[in-house]
Amino acid sequence: MIKIIDWPICTLLAALFFIVGNSSTSIAASSVLPPNWPWRGVGVSLMQPPNADDMQYLKKIGVNAISIQMWPRLKAKNQKISGREAFKRELKLLDTLLNECKLRGITAVITIYQFPMDPAGGLTQDSSEFWDNPELLKEAVYVAGELARRFHGRGKELGAYAILTEPLVVRDISFAGIKIGSTTEVPQAWPGLMRDIVKEIRKYDKTRFVSVTPGLGGMPAGYTDFTPLDDPYIIYEAHMYQPHDFTHQGVGAKPIGYKYPGGILWWSFTYWDADVLKGALYPLRRFQKKYNVPVWIGEFSAARWAEGGNQYLKDLIGIFDSDGLAWTYYCFKCWHGWNPDYADYGDYGESGVYDNSGDGKLDYRGR
Repeated sequence: MIKIIDWPICTLLAALFFIVGNSSTSIAASSVLPPNWPWRGVGVSLMQPPNADDMQYLKKIGVNAISIQMWPRLKAKNQKISGREAFKRELKLLDTLLNECKLRGITAVITIYQFPMDPAGGLTQDSSEFWDNPELLKEAVYVAGELARRFHGRGKELGAYAILTEPLVVRDISFAGIKIGSTTEVPQAWPGLMRDIVKEIRKYDKTRFVSVTPGLGGMPAGYTDFTPLDDPYIIYEAHMYQPHDFTHQGVGAKPIGYKYPGGILWWSFTYWDADVLKGALYPLRRFQKKYNVPVWIGEFSAARWAEGGNQYLKDLIGIFDSDGLAWTYYCFKCWHGWNPDYADYGDYGESGVYDNSGDGKLDYRGR
């Protein structure tokens, strides 16, 4: 059984939680703010939910929020059940974890992006067949309504719902009927679907926050021309994994060897350091200051083996805190590549996670 603890990253995060928990960080002066704002937390997965001891540990190091990721499609595949049945089982897990949050004074965000939930069709939330089919898109609205109907009576332990947090569609590029590549874009259906999701939640939960993102893939650049929704209980979310070649090295087929600070050649050469990170986040920061709304970095991370990953995380958190951005690091007790205090939590990644045979060899593949 593999047992590896990357103490530098784990220690860094614990220290940063302590520091920001005792600092006078400026926050958005919005008239309405979520509970425990600004959030300083981690993402967790219902594939391996944190137990009572884990929650006590998170509270001890200063975590005041967690983003709970639901994985109904993967659970349905693993347990050979329907997506709807997997969703129902995860609702029960959510109740247990929300009770723990209430006990510890931690605020949770319920996050789900695995659509369609049923694995039988072989589609994912990035598939063009999903985004081009109005009937399949209705499932996201249904899930949003079911979550709000079930949890509308919850207190400060539930801060928000977040549905489809990385909206993008992958489309093939073909020439003479032969696929020669692919491109990613913001789904045309997303703006309308996003509003339908919020509308459905409001049928059951009038004042709970809903976390939204304009896309592409939750990246900060999506906020360049975005305007806030006409709803005071909205959080504006972004994910920060730029530059992907650095943060995702060794994930899937991405090569290993990039450093931070350091140069990356992609269309053009860029030397990534704290100043360039600020530039990448600028559209989101400008949006926050212009509209005076709560903004949240729902995910950020770097592969555990990425050289300079500690400094990358430290620089990002410094930027987040200086601008009053809430944040949740991805992630705690999940795939070993993102987990700051990695131990053997089991193989549950969709595309392979690591070799759990006991030979001690890591398999650098991602979720």
